[in-house]
Amino acid sequence: MTAKIYFIVQTIICLGFGFTLVFMPAYLGEVYLTNTSWRTEASDLLGKGYGSLLITLAFVFWNAKDAKLSSGRRLLLMIPCFSGIFLIIIHTMAILAKVETTAAWGTVAISVYSFVVGGMLLMKEKVTEA
Repeated sequence: MTAKIYFIVQTIICLGFGFTLVFMPAYLGEVYLTNTSWRTEASDLLGKGYGSLLITLAFVFWNAKDAKLSSGRRLLLMIPCFSGIFLIIIHTMAILAKVETTAAWGTVAISVYSFVVGGMLLMKEKVTEA
């Protein structure tokens, strides 16, 4: 996979989750939470804030898709790669603790993809100092 395709896929992932978090936090609560009464106005607000960050990242990734090999592009590859590690841990723990439903395994799978493919691209792309 090329970095361009990876950035396009990350754009789609960020837009999908971002818009859903901003405009339909109740829907995600219904899908992900094992006890929907845990969803509050405060959790909706936090979700909307995270969703706005994801939408912003979608614009960043979309604009990075045509970037040439550089240290800046490597740093942008690191965002989904390393956040994938944390999302794998967070969602797996939440599923095993019965906080999230098994639907969250989909998020774990997306995070594994982000981590593995991002890591492979990072290892493949070496920036040499001029």
